[in-house]
Amino acid sequence: MVTFNQYELEKSLEGVSYPADKEAIIQGASKSSLAQEGIDVLVTIPEGVYASAGQILEAIGSTEDDEEQGD
Repeated sequence: MVTFNQYELEKSLEGVSYPADKEAIIQGASKSSLAQEGIDVLVTIPEGVYASAGQILEAIGSTEDDEEQGD
C-alpha cells in the first residue's frame, strides 16, 4: 500500500489547477516525479471534481477503507 501525506501529494500535483477532475489529477501526477505506485493509487479515486489535495487524500483514504472492508 502506498501512503501519501498532503505535502507529498501537493508537490506531485504542482501543475494541477483546482478544481480539477480525476483525469487532470492523473495527468498532472504523470508529469511529476510521482512513482507509478502513486499514480496507480490515484487511478482508484472516484470520478469527480476535487477542490484541493486534501480532498484527494480523503478520497484515497475512503478507497483504501473500502478495499480493507472487502478483504
